Amino acid sequence: MTERYYYAEDQKVPLKPSTAFVAVQFSPETAEEAQMAALDNTEGVESLEVGEFLEPFGITLIPTSAGSTEEMASASVEALEAEPDVEGTVPVFQIPDGQPDEVMILIPQIRVQFKPGSSEADIAKFNKKNGVEVVAKDDLGPNSYLLQLTAKAKQDALDMANLYHGNEMVEYAGLGLYSATAGRPCE
Repeated sequence: MTERYYYAEDQKVPLKPSTAFVAVQFSPETAEEAQMAALDNTEGVESLEVGEFLEPFGITLIPTSAGSTEEMASASVEALEAEPDVEGTVPVFQIPDGQPDEVMILIPQIRVQFKPGSSEADIAKFNKKNGVEVVAKDDLGPNSYLLQLTAKAKQDALDMANLYHGNEMVEYAGLGLYSATAGRPCE
């Protein structure tokens, strides 16, 4: 398995996949009964009744069975992805130095601050090339944006944040993460 990481204060922070939760996206048209059936067909996950729907992202966080290992959680994700009513799954990571049930869900957003002198045209061109669009100007500083990955993005948000972090135009790039224990986006 490829090492997954993000940058915090220019330090690489390794991420460990969660064994406590999986996150699934159902098509918006999928009836609740079909969602429940998809979960019932998947070994190693709990039912929809104990899941948490994260409305702004269309993601349902589902606990895994007690005592799940990384391999068991991975097998559950693969099984969910094979279900016809499942649109996709979303990576879930344990919060570094946190408890096993404290998790971060990778949402399709990143926060980026471009260096002074980066033109709006260069920023727009770079964003378009990478399949992201501006959701909002961010209040973290000048040239700061909240970016949303589009269907044209060829990477997930974690890899995209790392790609932006390594670009010469970028001062800072951070993940759009959702903390399941806090019930709000991570800082």
